[in-house]
Amino acid sequence: MKTTYKQSLIAAGLTPPQATVYEILLTHGKQKAREITQKTPLKRGLVYKALDDLVAMGLAAKEERRGSVTRFRPEHPSALRNLAQQREKEAHDAHIAVDASLGALTSAFNLTSGKPGVEFFEGKEGVQRALDRILEKGKEIYTYADIDSIDAEVSAINKYHVRKRLRSKIPKKILIRYSQSAIDIAKKERNALTEFRVLPHDGTDHFQTAVEICDDIVLYVTYKNGYLTATLISDPAIAAFHKYLFEINWKKAQRI
Repeated sequence: MKTTYKQSLIAAGLTPPQATVYEILLTHGKQKAREITQKTPLKRGLVYKALDDLVAMGLAAKEERRGSVTRFRPEHPSALRNLAQQREKEAHDAHIAVDASLGALTSAFNLTSGKPGVEFFEGKEGVQRALDRILEKGKEIYTYADIDSIDAEVSAINKYHVRKRLRSKIPKKILIRYSQSAIDIAKKERNALTEFRVLPHDGTDHFQTAVEICDDIVLYVTYKNGYLTATLISDPAIAAFHKYLFEINWKKAQRI
């Protein structure tokens, strides 16, 4: 049975015409463009385009001699690794570009559609991206938190978030679940841009979800058994409702 490499080449990043032409060069060796065209269903112009692409990628080379027709020979397939790395870099750059513009795009979507935007994030890096979305607003942040439920990993994310927030001079009000240890931590961390108050002590269990409210965003960060998730809702009405509830609780909460 004849071995074909086309699907592997396409998976590596070549287009179907490029993969077809490169496979012919690999299996038949040095070829004229006309000879390649005869071995494929591709039109002559598409074959020449694929050959030019392969030469540019380092997967093929031209042999040009005066008075004779140009031939093309295959180059070592290790060049596919460079192609894969380039595609990986492009995907990474695209990911950064999307993250940088997603907040503005979501706001535009909300304005025109009237529908709340809902996004889901997982893991440490995902939660950091979600928190960055809050900081991009540049406005005062309201937070509910159970300090006693924060483990080492969540604490590291929080410190990263606090440093960025303070550098940006963004104020924050934080309502914390009552405990003496939480109050002691709050006293150490309060500053001109960070104010804490304590929710009434009602004997309820600890909660594993922190809530961040800022501008038109409500963000839920859940940390349970080492598994981190964040759910971000972009909607002016929902955010306004949560701000209203927060302000009521803030007035009733104990000052530290």
